[in-house]
Amino acid sequence: MNEKTEKVRRQAVTDLNVVVERIDNVKETIEDYRKENKEAHTTIIKKQDYTNGKVRSLQIWKATMAGGLIILSMVAGYIISDYCSNKKAITEGEKATAVNYEIILKNSENIQRMLEQ
Repeated sequence: MNEKTEKVRRQAVTDLNVVVERIDNVKETIEDYRKENKEAHTTIIKKQDYTNGKVRSLQIWKATMAGGLIILSMVAGYIISDYCSNKKAITEGEKATAVNYEIILKNSENIQRMLEQ
């Protein structure tokens, strides 16, 4: 081999070594980035789980309160409707009692008149 080709070969090997070194640096940079990214994601996931836990507990509390209010309103509606129907029956009963009392009063007056005659 002549000196010129040897010089070109050495330059090519040197250039190749530089490229390999740069590739190694890029690999190290990518690995460092992956590690940092993984740590950041772990932190974000922990915060997200914490927040989601709070949100879940609030959703459970809200659903429990809504269910309780629905049941309470159903019971209150039943009590109110039962009271109203009983009140109507009591009112009708009082009217019947008043009518009966008037009839009894008139009959007793008629009986007293008959006895007086």
